[in-house]
Amino acid sequence: MNDNEIRRLAHALDALRPDWPISSLTSFIRKHLASWPYRDAAVALAYIACDTKPDGQHASDTPKRVLEQGPWRVAAAVGGSTEMRAHAPKRHEECPDHPGRWAHNCGLCNVEALDDDTPPAETLPNLADANPRLAQRLQALTKETP
Repeated sequence: MNDNEIRRLAHALDALRPDWPISSLTSFIRKHLASWPYRDAAVALAYIACDTKPDGQHASDTPKRVLEQGPWRVAAAVGGSTEMRAHAPKRHEECPDHPGRWAHNCGLCNVEALDDDTPPAETLPNLADANPRLAQRLQALTKETP
């Protein structure tokens, strides 16, 4: 998945489970599911988010359960259909850096690109410089109290 898909998926899951913060979802998906196909991750995570116990309570407190084996892993294969199941790419369709993965949407290449796109902290803009009111609030918060 690319960064846009990761963010969209995190926002969609937050709509299903507001108790799962968007920032935490984004980090979790980026760390554990970025190499998954977008549709597979979306279906599995939606299943986990909506899954309930017999008493009506949510079955999962966090999305981490998606990493385990369960019915969410086969939820996309409706009625045993094989039409939607992924097949391995042919040799000329493979990613040159990651054999066995599609060249046009290699999850591992996407993860590597995400790692390369993260700017170092010193290049991020200082919002307090642009907003004097925010600067005053930050100064008041960081002021040492006796």
